[in-house]
Amino acid sequence: MNKKFFILKKIARIFKENLREKDIICRWGGEEFVVILPYTPVDKAIYIAQKLRKAVKNHNFDEIKVTVSIGVSMFEGLLKRLLKKPMNICIKQKIQEEILLFR
Repeated sequence: MNKKFFILKKIARIFKENLREKDIICRWGGEEFVVILPYTPVDKAIYIAQKLRKAVKNHNFDEIKVTVSIGVSMFEGLLKRLLKKPMNICIKQKIQEEILLFR
């Protein structure tokens, strides 16, 4: 198994272990994930995002340093519109170890 795939699988597992049963985790494109937190206020979503970021940062990936950037957005309409802003910013800027709030 190549290292990139190994890391993506581990991140998915870390997310699953740190989320609620009702939350939804999806792989979005190459190295991106989408986590849907139904009926979750923005302050709780930011808390969960920080928890996920720290869990990945503190995990031992066989001596490879891994960090994630997470964008938080509130559902206001179509899923495509919801994801457009945080995905574009995270991809273009390659922000590391930050939680971003989009409204």
